[in-house]
Amino acid sequence: MSIKTIKIDSIVDELQRVKGKRLSLLINKDAKVVIKAPHYAQISEINRFVESKRDWIIKSKLKVISAKLPERTYTEGEKFLYLGIQRELKIVNDSPHAVQYENGTFYLTETCRNDAANYISALYKNLAWNHLAHRIFELAKKHDFKIRNVKISPAKGRWGSCSSSGTINLAWRLVMAPPEVIDYVIIHELAHTVEHNHSDKFWAIVEKIVPDYKKNINWLAENGRYCDV
Repeated sequence: MSIKTIKIDSIVDELQRVKGKRLSLLINKDAKVVIKAPHYAQISEINRFVESKRDWIIKSKLKVISAKLPERTYTEGEKFLYLGIQRELKIVNDSPHAVQYENGTFYLTETCRNDAANYISALYKNLAWNHLAHRIFELAKKHDFKIRNVKISPAKGRWGSCSSSGTINLAWRLVMAPPEVIDYVIIHELAHTVEHNHSDKFWAIVEKIVPDYKKNINWLAENGRYCDV
């Protein structure tokens, strides 16, 4: 009979065995997740601890990582994420639009470069409406969730939220992520219309629809810093 091996949660970068009785974690200067655990603590116990802190871990990693981001220059060839793919920015001399997205490329008019961040953000908000709003209603119908309203949010600290009244907010930056990651965040918020917490029941709902949801959480933790303009 084979013995099932329990592995440490993939969001953890380093496990340190220490003296003492308490589990603790830290995010180091390289945005790595370090868990300090007593020598006798079992991996299953450590994983439960990590799961209970997952939201905090992701937000903390993003804060550390975003502090290291290079400044945008809005020059020819610079890359911007859209649906998980790095898309090239081209500078054009004459266009009726300040910025536009067409055939996998972003186009920015030279005379608008001084205010490029605002123009590109506005474009992303439109792209987010077109993709996210359509997708959330599609998934809600498919999995029999009830929602009242959808809003596109400028939030940076979170990818989505669900109010007690059933209104779901999705950050426009989410449209920069791969489709499967977008779907996970949407399912996460739809699950909150049933369970307004992060209980075992909540995660069971998520896992039933997105069995590999942790992979998508890890993508956001590692790459969320690039989802900005």
